[in-house]
This record gives sequence, structure tokens and C-alpha cells, in this order.
Amino acid sequence: MLFNLEELKGLEGYFQSSGQLGILFDIRTHIFRYHSLSSEPSYAAIIVFVCFAVLNDLVKIKKSLIWYGIIVLYMLLSFKSSMGFLILGVWFISQITFSKKYFIILGVIIFTGILLFFFTSIGGKSIDRLREIVFLLFSFKGSFMENLNLIDSSAHARIGPMIYYLQNMDFLYYKTYFGYGAGMSTPYFSTYIYPEAWNTDMIINTGFIPAFLYDFGIIGVSLVFRFIWLLVKFRNAFFKIIFIIILLNSNFNTQLFWFTITIIALSSYYLNKGDSGLALEKID
Repeated sequence: MLFNLEELKGLEGYFQSSGQLGILFDIRTHIFRYHSLSSEPSYAAIIVFVCFAVLNDLVKIKKSLIWYGIIVLYMLLSFKSSMGFLILGVWFISQITFSKKYFIILGVIIFTGILLFFFTSIGGKSIDRLREIVFLLFSFKGSFMENLNLIDSSAHARIGPMIYYLQNMDFLYYKTYFGYGAGMSTPYFSTYIYPEAWNTDMIINTGFIPAFLYDFGIIGVSLVFRFIWLLVKFRNAFFKIIFIIILLNSNFNTQLFWFTITIIALSSYYLNKGDSGLALEKID
């Protein structure tokens, strides 16, 4: 009963249906995607990989992480999220020390990856979507945002509202600095994403940028940025980049945001206490 995929339910007429235990079904492509206990595949990909990155910093015997790394890679493939593969690439680059030897090796790997990315079909639908977005960046036909929505509606929902609000910001209006109030961003950006919605339940909750920026203004965003920077300024570059990705994907009051804050804060405590024997030596 738990895995009865025929019982996937969603809004009537909507292209995507959801089921038990984090299962999504795209009616247009007939592809199943998974996100476990998270709310959607890209959230799940970020959470899983942040856990792996934290363990990689804490565990001194790296061989202990091999099997966990294989499991993480399998999960990323199951999520079918281009965001997961993007984060994987960022993590690999962040682990390399740029001596001359490693710089050459990295250059060869990146060049090979670019060739595979542009001239093969390797990676399935997730990579196909990412590839089409890259091609779109070098295209001058039509409206970029409209074309992005046709190629990847998920990417458009993350980037579109931010560009829309930044284009319409009034720096002489006091609410730009102090915000319009908690929750006011939802109807504002829902009108932009679903201008002719056939269902009044069709709303969108955008990421921290621009939702928190709209709700609490430039001053509120600056305070949160300061808090995040104090948390990650001594950590690997990967954690700084991952927060940029998170702020585009989730808001301040979400599972993803606070899970990442909590796990990075706890791991920083144990890393600082490493000399006293609290750092993990292995995974049993």
C-alpha cells in the first residue's frame, strides 16, 4: 500500500503528482523522482550532500566514507535533480589544492567534463535540463525568462521572482529597507509566477532571496547575512557556496535552512574541539 504508485495525487490539471514516502511523478515525461522525507528533490539533494560534506570534515579516516559516498551518489541519481549534480561539482572543486600539478589535472578533468556535457547525452534528464540552460545563456532569441520557463520551470521559479523584484525595487521607498511584512511576498510573487492560475490554491513560496528581502527589507537581509557569515567564514569554500544556493532555494523558516545552520554549527564545535579528542576518528 505504501508503494502504490497509482495513488499519486496532486492538484487537478497540474503536471506533477505526489505520493507517499517522497515520490513525485511528472505526467508530461512519465518520470518518477524521489525526495525522501524532504519536500522536493532539490531540497533532498542539498540536505544529503551537506551531511556528506560535514562528515568529510569530521572523519579523519577517509576510507570510512567510501560506502557512504556511494550511497549519496545513488541518492542523487534517484532524486534526478540537476541541483544535486551542480553541488557535487562544486564540492569536488572545493577539495582540490591548486598546486601546479593539481591545476593541470583539474583542467584536464574539467575539459573532459565540458566535452561530455555538451556533446553527449550522458547523465539523463537532469543533465539534459542543465545543458539546455547553459545553451540558453548563449542564446539571444526571445525573452530569456520565458525560454527558461519552457526549458526548466523549476529554475525559473527560483530565478524569475528575484530578477522581477530587483527590476521593480524603489530605493526611495522606505519599505524597500524595512520590508512589507511577514508573508506578504507569497501573494506578490504568486501573481508573477501564476498570472492566469486556473486554481486559487496555486501559490509559490520563493527562496530567502527574494521572499525575505520583500518581507523584511534590505536591513533584515543584511542582519541574516551577517549571522551566516559568522558561521561559515572559517569553513571550506563549499559551505559558503552552499549557503548561496540555499538562499535561492529556501526561505528563513524552512527545514532546509535551519537543518543546514544546525549541522554546520554543531560540526564547527567539534572541529574546534578536535585536539581534545572530540573529533570523530571513524565510522563504525
